[in-house]
Amino acid sequence: MSSLRALLFFALAFAIALQAAAVLCPDGSECPTDNTCCPAGGGSYGCCPYAKAVCCSGGLCCPSGTTCNKTECDDPFLNKKDTSPLFMP
Repeated sequence: MSSLRALLFFALAFAIALQAAAVLCPDGSECPTDNTCCPAGGGSYGCCPYAKAVCCSGGLCCPSGTTCNKTECDDPFLNKKDTSPLFMP
């Protein structure tokens, strides 16, 4: 019986840790840890797969330290990367 209690305790602790690690968006939705909430239009938010990302227009995002340039992300070294689409939580 005590092993069942210990298992339930660890399962509950793990679930709480996962919940605490989520990123809470202004509309109440949640994104995974190390993601960024970005406006997705219509008052909703989507998740960008980058931590501290730059939110771009059109439901796109770029990594931190870059700037949005239509469908590309420009960094200070003039390298170009594709923007990442948001996913809905």
